[in-house]
Amino acid sequence: MPLILPAEAIALLGTMSDRALARQFGVKRGRIVFMRRKMGIKPAEPPRLKFNWTKSRLAALGTTTDRELAEKFGTTAGVIVLARKKRGIPAFIPGNSVIEWPPDKVALLGSDSDENVAKMLAVSVRAVYLKRLSQKIRPYGKPYREIRWTKAMLADLRRLRPKDFQRKYNVSKPSDRMKRREIGMKRGQGGLPKIKWTPKKIAFVKSHSAEESARHFGVHETSVYNLRRRLAIPHRPRGIDWSPEMVAMLGTKPDAVLARQWGIWDKTVGDERRKRGIPAFAPRHWWTKAELLLLGTMSDVELARQLGMSVVAVWKMRHKRGIPPLVPRTRLPNGRYAVGQPANP
Repeated sequence: MPLILPAEAIALLGTMSDRALARQFGVKRGRIVFMRRKMGIKPAEPPRLKFNWTKSRLAALGTTTDRELAEKFGTTAGVIVLARKKRGIPAFIPGNSVIEWPPDKVALLGSDSDENVAKMLAVSVRAVYLKRLSQKIRPYGKPYREIRWTKAMLADLRRLRPKDFQRKYNVSKPSDRMKRREIGMKRGQGGLPKIKWTPKKIAFVKSHSAEESARHFGVHETSVYNLRRRLAIPHRPRGIDWSPEMVAMLGTKPDAVLARQWGIWDKTVGDERRKRGIPAFAPRHWWTKAELLLLGTMSDVELARQLGMSVVAVWKMRHKRGIPPLVPRTRLPNGRYAVGQPANP
């Protein structure tokens, strides 16, 4: 079998890393690995530098982040992590370290911003923020709106999802979390209950909209949408009283404009318009003599931009009147068109 490496490279196998040897002889690393394994040569291990752990360095483990200690001691963060885990020392988490809060320190909370208080007390901003929340102290310089928790709000707090509850009662996210923690709710707990879909309930969903069905059964609309998608139940718009004025406006404007005006879905307007046999809104442009004289004098794109209409409308009118384009197109052998003068036969 012919050698795939020069003799000099084979002599150096195992004396240096495969990557460095491949770079030196300008070959791929896979060729070095293949030949080394075929000859039963073990890879060269990089020299490990022993780190001198003194008593002061060991005492510093866990007092600050591993990255900061690595930069301070001139080593890698992995060396710090291995030494800390070997001795069972927990990692340092800013804000979670044990901090003594005497009355004079607690009195400073809320008297200034959390950043300034943290600088005065030589602690992290998160530690000040968490302590202020636990003491129910208002933040400095921000208006505080006292929330009166009613029975209905507490019931919805356990029933609704956090985002839905905050949107319904205009409650901030920290206030929502603090109240859930106060009444003993776990993080992520809350939300509408699951429902078992019986044939009677499915029949109700088929005859009512998703919003009405969700309100009737006390579930989220997503549950109703998932049921419709799983059973291929067609979309049923919510009940809308179509007044004579609304019916008269169908087809006079785009469906999206009318839907935005009435606060309903575009599909609801489109379904009602097609149900009554009303054509969609399509504004027609009445060509003047001056505009017709411009056909063929410029490209369809430029004329459409000038008249404020689509390129297709300009092309149809020019094609209808038999006016050739400004720049004829040449049909190529591949079936496409090339812009330019037609080639001579």
